Amino acid sequence: MRRLFCSILIHCNPSNPFNLWESFRQSLSKDIQANLALRDGNDDVYNEALIDMDRHIRRYVIRGLSEFHLPTPVHHEAPLDVEYISEKNYNIAELTETSTRDEPRLLPEQREIYNEIIDSVRLNQGKLFFLNAPGGTGKTFVINLILAKLRAERRIAIACASSGIAATLLQGGRTAHSAFKLPMDIGKKDNPICNIDRSSSRVRLLRECSLFI
Repeated sequence: MRRLFCSILIHCNPSNPFNLWESFRQSLSKDIQANLALRDGNDDVYNEALIDMDRHIRRYVIRGLSEFHLPTPVHHEAPLDVEYISEKNYNIAELTETSTRDEPRLLPEQREIYNEIIDSVRLNQGKLFFLNAPGGTGKTFVINLILAKLRAERRIAIACASSGIAATLLQGGRTAHSAFKLPMDIGKKDNPICNIDRSSSRVRLLRECSLFI
């Protein structure tokens, strides 16, 4: 639901984002309250919801929530592992329904690569795959179905793209620069590095990830 709220902010230009947040903040933070066993209506719960949304929006808008005049979340010295929780908190029933509905729609070649990637992940083979096909032939459909299938199995699958526009086509997508903390001017650096703190939740995500797209 927080992803929907972020999409509304980015694409729909609501007249009063703050009132929208005030009206729906309890619903927007229900999963955090449940997963972290914090009481309903706790300011810490709302703050973690804002942190999660701010992190997501910064994939597309540099200033994050402040661009929409929403409260600036407080980042604690030892933050709750919201990023990890959000990747593990997909709606399993909806993902299973998506897989059941869309798997029969796969064409023979699509099904072949779909099955091969799913099997490789399940067997922990660590393979690399490259989908090469003309535009409009269903690559995004196949990728999103793979993401749904693996996430329905409670696996972490991180979807990346080279641009923010391309990332919006993938379920839970983000830019590669955001996912791996790549420097924006990577081509100009002799020894570019990914600026990820080894004690951060991002490291835990990357270590436990079953599939990078």
